Amino acid sequence: MISRDGRVRVAVTWFLSIIGLVVIGFATINLIRNWHQINWADTLRRLVLPVWLTLGVLPCLYGISLVFNYQQAFRLIRWASQDPAAVTRAQLALIAELHLRSHLVGCFAVPWPNRLTEASSLREARRVVREYRLSMRGGS
Repeated sequence: MISRDGRVRVAVTWFLSIIGLVVIGFATINLIRNWHQINWADTLRRLVLPVWLTLGVLPCLYGISLVFNYQQAFRLIRWASQDPAAVTRAQLALIAELHLRSHLVGCFAVPWPNRLTEASSLREARRVVREYRLSMRGGS
């Protein structure tokens, strides 16, 4: 037995389906009637415009994401240590090893900032970041 909510959901779905079919039918009939009056080049440009604008914005959004993720990771590193040399070394190691991997930078969290700032050299700090990267892959 269908509950009252289920009946309403079915009725609304049918109603919206009928409206959608009427709109598609109306558009198709008008397209056939006015076939010779359509500016196909302009119509194609209007169709493609949202696609290439979306593709054009994606690199910008990725860059913004990368900047904010590095900002958060650097904040965690600064909280992990008060030593300016250790903070700078940790930040350089993070940039040198993770490069443009926004997802890995965004997932950088405790205990890794502490381990990274405890490294005594840039080489050791880079090794800690490589361990982090491997742990994120699920590798050993």
